[in-house]
Amino acid sequence: MLRPGTSTPRTEAPVVATKPGACMKTLDRPHVAEELVEVRRHLHAHPELSMQEHATAALVCRKLEELGLDEIRSGVGRTGVLGTLRGKAPGPVTLLRAD
Repeated sequence: MLRPGTSTPRTEAPVVATKPGACMKTLDRPHVAEELVEVRRHLHAHPELSMQEHATAALVCRKLEELGLDEIRSGVGRTGVLGTLRGKAPGPVTLLRAD
């Protein structure tokens, strides 16, 4: 999570995993869409109250680790998860948010 007006990540959230460069190869798997549907169905079958989504956060961390993101932080804003994928070249940045 970023401090307002800066691009410096907060450091209080623990880093769960760092695996440079493995993500794109993982995303080429043909069954990724099926896995996404399976995760969505699981989340809908096991709802959690706001700010108490500990099982959901753990699931998201596991899935991001499987994808091989460069850095995964948990505990962001209590139950949030932040995954970082670094490109090889400088340039524009894309943010994807889901809740």
